[in-house]
Amino acid sequence: MNRKSRNSSFELMRIICMIMIVTWHVILHGNILDHTTGLTKNLFELVLIILTVNVNCFALVFGYYQHDKKFSKNKFLSLLFMGWFYKIFIMFIFSKLGLYSINSFDILSALIPLKFSDYWFLTAYLGLYLLTPYVNILLANLNQKQHKNFIILLFFMFSIISTVTNQNTFTNGGCTILNLFMLYVIGAYFNKYPLKSNYHFENFNIRKIRIILGTIFIFSTIFSFLSYEYSKNLIDSNNVIFSQIGNYINNSIYRFSNPFVIVQSVTFFLLFETFNFNNKYINYLSQYMFGIYLLHENRYFISFYYDLFGFFSKNYFGTKEIIFKVFISIIIIFVSCLIIEIIRKYIFKKICEICKNIKKEKQTYQDYKECKYEK
Repeated sequence: MNRKSRNSSFELMRIICMIMIVTWHVILHGNILDHTTGLTKNLFELVLIILTVNVNCFALVFGYYQHDKKFSKNKFLSLLFMGWFYKIFIMFIFSKLGLYSINSFDILSALIPLKFSDYWFLTAYLGLYLLTPYVNILLANLNQKQHKNFIILLFFMFSIISTVTNQNTFTNGGCTILNLFMLYVIGAYFNKYPLKSNYHFENFNIRKIRIILGTIFIFSTIFSFLSYEYSKNLIDSNNVIFSQIGNYINNSIYRFSNPFVIVQSVTFFLLFETFNFNNKYINYLSQYMFGIYLLHENRYFISFYYDLFGFFSKNYFGTKEIIFKVFISIIIIFVSCLIIEIIRKYIFKKICEICKNIKKEKQTYQDYKECKYEK
């Protein structure tokens, strides 16, 4: 298969990462850590650390495919309109159902296309996409050594410095265009210089490469989890310095720009890069993932669903109960959003077809009139 064609392995990764994002939001927006104690709470903390790769992997695969492609105005407008549509659509539906009262400020805010306060990733993604024509020129003129050094520089600036100083000078915990830019450059590198052609791995077979990547992912995950758990002891200590160090570790562990999260994300991404297959069902489903993100992360949607599942209560839940609640809510949110996005895309496709046919008929009639006039 041509490397430039869509690899279903990456499309599968998109689906898995979107399930991760839904799970991530259920745990965070549902205040699951506040509802649990002991080993159950530790379990969800470990799950969150594993799930932190979700957004980064989308940026990596974006760079992997887009670094040698032209900017598409239609794609940009499609994503922009999709975000705008869901922002207005969900607000309108929830208002008509009487679930929320909408004021004039909400309406005005929704009508501004580029105001995506609910969707930081969409805003950063669109911003990065606008820059890709210029970024791609830069990457095309870098040799392998220059490209590698560029990645090291970006990693040092936007990951290490940001994490060590515990400041948001460069990245707001990774929730900015700068973190996506760094990951875009990394993704582009692994398309230009695949693992098997890299001199570090040229003597390894695919199985050994996967074992190495899996080991790195597991160890970086375990290290992050142990650091997080140990930080709690430091916070509770009587020593002011140790307490501050504990708070620093605690606050940085879930950041998308955390160096260990970057390592986890890259190794997770590269594990899928070692596979190459084509599956029409996976490719079909993957096209709806962005719509699921836009739907389930809408603030009205969040308030409705998590209140419906009882996550906003102040009660503690038993292990079986909370795991069941989280599992069921993930399935319901993912499937319901998938169905809505499939319907939306189908309706919009039909509308586009009708518009094209009308335009074609008008052109045909105009040609007929001109032809008749000439005669």
